[in-house]
Amino acid sequence: MRVILLSLILSVFIYADEMQRIESIVNDITKLRTDYEECKTELKSQETKKTAPKVFIDKTKEITCKNEKNQIKKLKNILISKDKEILNLKKEINNFKSIIIKKFDNSNKFPKLMMKPEYQKDSKKIEKFKAKSFHLKKDSYIYDARDGRKLDKWYKNTTFTSNIKHGRWIKITGYFVDKKWRKAQKELWIKQNHIVQK
Repeated sequence: MRVILLSLILSVFIYADEMQRIESIVNDITKLRTDYEECKTELKSQETKKTAPKVFIDKTKEITCKNEKNQIKKLKNILISKDKEILNLKKEINNFKSIIIKKFDNSNKFPKLMMKPEYQKDSKKIEKFKAKSFHLKKDSYIYDARDGRKLDKWYKNTTFTSNIKHGRWIKITGYFVDKKWRKAQKELWIKQNHIVQK
């Protein structure tokens, strides 16, 4: 019985101590809240009056309020400078746009490209015919276009196929490698006077 009584008394003391601790924490939190609210209202009144308050509740609150006010001023200054930067950048973008528009104005149209007369005549001479086999009668250069640049040199008796004639040029549509026909993957042209039909 004594043990039970002792344990009851001990538990009451432990819980009472815990309750006091919780109450003190709650009191501290409420005090902090009220201090915060007072500081907030103080700042708002400073904003509206634009004068510093003459009476403060205590020195720590005065310091924190001043610090917050200084921080607000700094942030406002940063915001103002960033707004100026944005305006300057917008002006630069508008300047670039106006320059680009002037360059590509309708009054300054790119001249219409015309083909040289010799090529205009030649373009009418495209002839398509049934695919045939040809071979080279001498070593010859292969070109990337009519009157284009040299791509390769093929040797005499090299066999190829074609079905397009263009003036004095023949387009190579395919060629033989180890007696197997392969389709030409890019444009290949050869002069007509270098070839013989098989």
